[in-house]
Amino acid sequence: MTSDPIRPLDGDPIRLLLIEDSEEEYRRLCDLLDAARHVTFAIEWERSAKDALLRLGAGACDVCLVDQELPDGDEL
Repeated sequence: MTSDPIRPLDGDPIRLLLIEDSEEEYRRLCDLLDAARHVTFAIEWERSAKDALLRLGAGACDVCLVDQELPDGDEL
């Protein structure tokens, strides 16, 4: 079986944790991710580093996108 880099998870959605305090930026990023071809994202959203760390402790994501200017982002 050949590994296809365009479909790395055999069509399963990539579980993405988006850590962003701005709803406007969250919506913009969701639109960009939704427009991606050949891949599907299951997006979960946290507005703070504190809440994101709790979710990350559960280990339920494949990748994280993090706002580097979070008010409590020093914890990351």
